[in-house]
Amino acid sequence: MKNILRAELYQLFRAKLFYILFVVSAVLQAMGLIGYIINAKEEELSASAYLAGAGGGIYFYPILFIGVTVGLLCGMDYNDKTANYELMGGYLRKEIYISHMIPAALIGAVGALILSEVPGIVMTIVYGWGDSVPLSGYMLRQILALLPFLRIAGEIVCITYIIRNGYLTIVFSFLITIFGAILPDIAKSPKSVLLGITNLQLVGDYKGWSTYDILDISSDRIYAYSADMTAASVLLTIAASVLFGGLCLFIGYWFFRQDDVN
Repeated sequence: MKNILRAELYQLFRAKLFYILFVVSAVLQAMGLIGYIINAKEEELSASAYLAGAGGGIYFYPILFIGVTVGLLCGMDYNDKTANYELMGGYLRKEIYISHMIPAALIGAVGALILSEVPGIVMTIVYGWGDSVPLSGYMLRQILALLPFLRIAGEIVCITYIIRNGYLTIVFSFLITIFGAILPDIAKSPKSVLLGITNLQLVGDYKGWSTYDILDISSDRIYAYSADMTAASVLLTIAASVLFGGLCLFIGYWFFRQDDVN
């Protein structure tokens, strides 16, 4: 199993598509800042103000990176018949599946989390952190966001072993990214643990309110946000990520066991 894992990681880190999509996702993340910088007032320009307003929007493009990672580590074995050669080499299906699934899910999810940090890092360097939300509250949400990312990675792994094509996996992840971007406009309740993408919306949702200067009611609105999450939201995120992510990985393994890998 170690030999398979070593070979897969070697191929992944030599794949140009892996680095290209990482850079593209980072650039798309940074480009999302342009509209905010143009429209925001100078006193509103800070990393914390942007992140509080963007909410779950910082998590959409990184999903594409998860799809690329899973597609390269799990799906391309069908395209180049590597899975068939591994079986002929005497490896157990369980060993093959674990050797592909674990690095795909971990590298994809951690890479996606790093990409979600791009807007905050850029804004902090240019404008500073600000005081809209505390940095500690934001970081706790980022740690929690890793779980829905792992869940989504598990879901994409499952889909990959059903469709048996690495390129289609990447296309599928692109469609998930688009769906996540338009979800707030088409869904009545886009913030829930029902789907991995809606769970990210929940994690990125900062409760906020606006008020006015009490001494000058004609002044611009003053926005305030809370970085706290309810215990129920945190527990539901953990439970849903473990349950649905684990279920998808099990289903993916079931399909791989039934596959003749031709």
